[in-house]
Amino acid sequence: MIRIIREEDDPKARMMKRWKLTEVQVEAILNMRLRALRRLEEIAIKKELAALAAEDKELQTLLDDEKRQWKAIGTEIADLRKEFAHQPLGKRRTDIGTPPLAVVVPVEALIEREPVTVLCSAKGWIRAARGHSLALGELKYKEGDGPRYADRGETTDRLLLFATDGRFYTLAVDKLPGGRGHGEPLRLMIDLANDQDIVALFRYAPGVKLLVAASDGRGFVVPADEVLAQTKNGKAGAGSGRGRGRTCLRPGRGRPCRRGW
Repeated sequence: MIRIIREEDDPKARMMKRWKLTEVQVEAILNMRLRALRRLEEIAIKKELAALAAEDKELQTLLDDEKRQWKAIGTEIADLRKEFAHQPLGKRRTDIGTPPLAVVVPVEALIEREPVTVLCSAKGWIRAARGHSLALGELKYKEGDGPRYADRGETTDRLLLFATDGRFYTLAVDKLPGGRGHGEPLRLMIDLANDQDIVALFRYAPGVKLLVAASDGRGFVVPADEVLAQTKNGKAGAGSGRGRGRTCLRPGRGRPCRRGW
């Protein structure tokens, strides 16, 4: 009202329209001193301030006293019970049961699935180039190096590497360096001794059985699920019938497999 009186060109018409006042009422307001109107506004503000201060004091007291808090909660629950207990809205609509089992999200679900071609050179430099339509004959390698393994897969795959020391090593494809450069040496990713070498590299497939053969024609079958390694040290292949977790033994000789596998 004060703003209309101060700013409007025709405050009388404006006030009559906004508050549905009669002409006599508006004339009485306009004849009041502006100081009186300000006084009314000041009284309203002071009342609001006093109410807020009282509420603040009450809340502060509640925060400082745990017994008061529980008492206030009990009062509110009793009021709710009284209001809704004998009404259709007050009836329980939820079932109380056992908590659900935790959902295990596989790591593969967090990896963006893209087609890649895994390349490993003769000297053990590995990389993953995007796509499956690469011209393998046009790829470049370090001087004195050349192609050895090439396998199409996806970023969610895992690689199994079998070495001459009779151990299997596991690499995640999404952790391999990109295909723009020459890649990185395999020996930085797995604990492979300098006198050992990789003799097989392929994608892991659940449920597949692997045939491990020695240079003298002997060998055994091992499930791929049993040779997945969780560390850089790899995992020794266990011959069929010799028990899980044992070092791969050359049949009939009783010593670990080395060169020749």
